[in-house]
Amino acid sequence: MMRLALTVMLGCLVTSAADRELTGRGVDGNTGEPVARAHLTIRFFTAGQPAPELTLLSDADGSFKVTNVPDGQYQVSCDKAGYLPVSQTMAAMPPTIHTDDKRTATMVMKLTAQAAVEGTVVDDRDMPAENASIQLLRQEVMNGRRQFQIAQGGSADEMGSFRIFGLPAGRYYISVSAQFGGSRRTKPLAYPPFYYPKATDIAAAQAIDLKAGDEAEIKIRLPDPVPAYQVSGVVVGAANAGVSLMPQESSTNFQHSVGDLNWDAKTGSFRIAHVPPGSYLLQVEAAQAGKGPMFASMPVTVGNANVEGIRLEPVQAALDGTVRVDESMSAQKAAGSVSAQSDRFNYMVQV
Repeated sequence: MMRLALTVMLGCLVTSAADRELTGRGVDGNTGEPVARAHLTIRFFTAGQPAPELTLLSDADGSFKVTNVPDGQYQVSCDKAGYLPVSQTMAAMPPTIHTDDKRTATMVMKLTAQAAVEGTVVDDRDMPAENASIQLLRQEVMNGRRQFQIAQGGSADEMGSFRIFGLPAGRYYISVSAQFGGSRRTKPLAYPPFYYPKATDIAAAQAIDLKAGDEAEIKIRLPDPVPAYQVSGVVVGAANAGVSLMPQESSTNFQHSVGDLNWDAKTGSFRIAHVPPGSYLLQVEAAQAGKGPMFASMPVTVGNANVEGIRLEPVQAALDGTVRVDESMSAQKAAGSVSAQSDRFNYMVQV
């Protein structure tokens, strides 16, 4: 019934496509077993016409079939719970002629089982660490050099449990941060951010290697809390500003802010409490009416005392240039935006 309805829809869109059909099968990329009831989305790109789109489910043996397929380029996307989504594009219907005079395109959609990391986070007393932040990091090549990037992230629930899924196979590292609070917050203490299992630098962290379909289970214990301090100051000339304090580590290109921020828009003053000792980068992104974004940053070292009296004056940075399109490129391939990226920021503007 589903196939019949789809045939009617496509027949209405393109009546000259009665001799073309698309068949395929969804299979497990590792075992070759059929993936039943996978969700498929098919998009057709026909010159001079809107791109029709349809959805369907594969059969119990993983197969699917669509008739009355328009001529031209088309894309098939496939997803199924427990698998990573996959997509294939074909430039045009191949001229395969069968005995029934139908031109048929056949494709095999190989789905890869997703991996997952789950477990619990406990504090220094082995009690559930509610709302602890967990980030999975992996190395990627950015601007010609290998850097750590956030792959996925999540938070522990009230029982300290977490589950991060939808991961491709690969090597991962885990970054953990948590707030020292609740009824124990009678002293200025904080949990220092760390890498699983107990490393202060990612170079000393333990990697987790995941294969397709793996579900790793781990237990994370927060380190003992340490004395915490405040970082405070003023942002000059900005009523609206985003202030963040990031651990200063050159080997990573992710970071999460440290401490609890209190911002006073009237005076432009800020105070970041519960900051453990360490080296940080204080960053400000501000906005003013009629102007583009403005930035300021400075390194901050927290030792055994509060850091006060900081004064930051955001300035507007600009990068001007011209985009030229090679004559061999069509107008459709002309650049529509330009991205400027540094170790910590990535901004995009329309051309």
